[in-house]
This record gives sequence, C-alpha cells and structure tokens, in this order.
Amino acid sequence: MWLEVTIRWILHMWRSWTRTPGCKKAAATLALNFSSRDKVGISERNLPLLKHGAGVRNVMWGSFDGMDIVAFDAWYVSESFAPYEMTCAIADVNARCPALVIETRVRRGRDSQKVDLPIVSDSELEKFNQEFVVRCGDRYFASAFVDQRMIEWLIEQPPGSHFEAADDRILIAFNLRKPDETRDVLLALRAFRDRIPRVILSLYPGAVPSSPGTGGLSPPRSPRS
Repeated sequence: MWLEVTIRWILHMWRSWTRTPGCKKAAATLALNFSSRDKVGISERNLPLLKHGAGVRNVMWGSFDGMDIVAFDAWYVSESFAPYEMTCAIADVNARCPALVIETRVRRGRDSQKVDLPIVSDSELEKFNQEFVVRCGDRYFASAFVDQRMIEWLIEQPPGSHFEAADDRILIAFNLRKPDETRDVLLALRAFRDRIPRVILSLYPGAVPSSPGTGGLSPPRSPRS
C-alpha cells in the first residue's frame, strides 16, 4: 500500500509541473482565460468537493457554448493518504440549490473524500443505486433533481464521475483528464446543466450571478498568470 501511495505522490508532483503548458494551450484553443493559480476564488466557494482543503490549479474561465464557465484541476489527500486528482468544471444555474452531491461508488473507500451530507439515494432503478451515491440535506430537492432523465444520463458517465449543485452553481468532476480533453469536459457540463429539471428552477428560484465569464465566481484578482 505505501509503495503505491509513494508512487502516486511522485506522479502527482510530476504532473503539477508538466500539465500547465498543456492546460494553457487548451485554454487558448477554446478562447478561455488562463491562470496556473486560482484567481477567481474557486476554493472560496460553497461547493462540497472543495470544503475540505482541495487544491486548485490550472484554471480556465470564460464563455463556452453560451455558458459562463470555470474549468480547473483539483486534488485532495484521500483517506488512503494518497493524492486524488480530478478535472473539474463549474457553471451557474438560475436556482438556489441545497448542497447536493452525486458520485459513483467507485470513488468511495480509500480514494473518497469526506462529505458532510446524508445519503438519500432512493431511485427505483437498481442499476443507478448500485453505481451512484446521492447525498443531500433536502430529500425532496434530491428526488426532484435526480429525475428519470437525469438518471439515464448519469449512468452513461465514466467511473469516478462526481456531480454537485450548491447555491447557484453546479460542478462536475472526472478522473484527471488530458488538457486536450477539456472541451469534452465542458460539453459534459453543458449536458448536466441542460438536464436539471425545470421544477428545480421554479421551486428553488434564484438569480444568475452577474460576473460574466467566470462561472458565477468573482473576477480574476490579478492580471498575472
């Protein structure tokens, strides 16, 4: 076990040095802004994945397919003491959502991260219950959010996938992707956002944040990259 943990830390440190040029190139290809550090306040947002000290780097932000988005690398120290790395993306949504987490069960166990929300999985589809865990403090909201259309899309996503809603933002996270796969991640973010049931927008109304091009986050803090 400790040999595996050591190897993962070595690979993590190597990637921290080598991914930045590729991410910067991917941002330019997608006409997004880029910073190797968190200049848009991602780590300060009320998102469950980021509440327990997750690191953030290689941040891209701007407009994609009509959405204001932020994409970034995130990592945290898992219960096995090894680094767990993800490619993440955030967009705003016109609702005020109780914190909700949907994650594949493959991430549970030694690569899991603490999430301070109760499990509310109660789908009638056994395949979904076998593959996913749903956590939310508002069972009614979770049931309305994870409807049949959403479930059908979720079960098509790759192992290790992670989805969240909190306040007026949504987040998706996948096992660390190559920089040139950023577009695919953003297309998945669009698909997730488009499948939010309309009843959520009416029962939990909110105002879309007014900071354009930053996924509802604060503007960049500095012009330096």
